[in-house]
Formats: sequence, structure tokens, C-alpha cells
Amino acid sequence: MNGTFNWIVGLQFHTASGGSVRHFYLVHEATDRKRACEAALRRASTPGEYMARGGQPLDNSFSEVRMIATDPIGLVSYSD
Repeated sequence: MNGTFNWIVGLQFHTASGGSVRHFYLVHEATDRKRACEAALRRASTPGEYMARGGQPLDNSFSEVRMIATDPIGLVSYSD
């Protein structure tokens, strides 16, 4: 299919009180799932994102990746 692809990547961390929280990153520049995860991890590793998580590290055992595809006539699909 010709068109454009974007990715939504969810990364999880645990709060100081033990709760689980996911931050989601919209990735435009990736050509596949692996590169989308790498781009999201780079963003999540910035000092600003670290501070937004209250200084909590990411839970590297979890990620959620979804592809958003837009075909040439503008129809959008969402997939696992």
C-alpha cells in the first residue's frame, strides 16, 4: 500500500507510589515497528521527559506499538 505511516508507541513507568502510567509518543519518522520503538525511547530518554515522569525510570519490559496508515485517498487505518 502506498501512503504514509505513523506510529503510536506507549512506554510504561511506575510512580513513586507504585502505580503504572503509560506515556504515548507519536512517531512520524519511522519506517517500521523497531525504528518507531527506538525513536520513542530516544524521546523518553531526554531530561525533560525524565522530569515529566517525576524522575522515575521506564519499565523496559513493556511497550505498546500501533501503526496508523493513511492511504493515497486519505483513508486512515489503525492496526496492532
